Amino acid sequence: MIRENWLFCRQLNFNHMKPMLFTVALALFFVSASLDQDKIEKYCQVNFTLKGFSGTRYNVKFSGGEADSLFSFKDTAVLSELVRVEQYATIPDVLNYMSSLGWKPVSFLSSHEVIIRAICFKKEFDPSELNGY
Repeated sequence: MIRENWLFCRQLNFNHMKPMLFTVALALFFVSASLDQDKIEKYCQVNFTLKGFSGTRYNVKFSGGEADSLFSFKDTAVLSELVRVEQYATIPDVLNYMSSLGWKPVSFLSSHEVIIRAICFKKEFDPSELNGY
């Protein structure tokens, strides 16, 4: 039985499959290239100023920058969700909330002179999600 299967496999001619395999490989290449669109990174900043004398509670202010054209989303809910970060008063709450929206912290800024802290976040977007792209 094993010898018969081996002989059967040897008799098959795989040359007729080469064009089909080449076509499938070429199609997979183009599909993967089309799925790998360029992403656009957007950045924002969350500023913290000390609230009272607690040392751990802050007034939180969101900033997407001054140029509205650089931070403009087709879905207006994105910006309204980001501004909601201002309702939190602790740094861990802000980090957890921004993380839940898909934003990643990229830098932490601090100044002891005026007791202000800031965290810069970034997120990658498809060009179809942004205005002007």
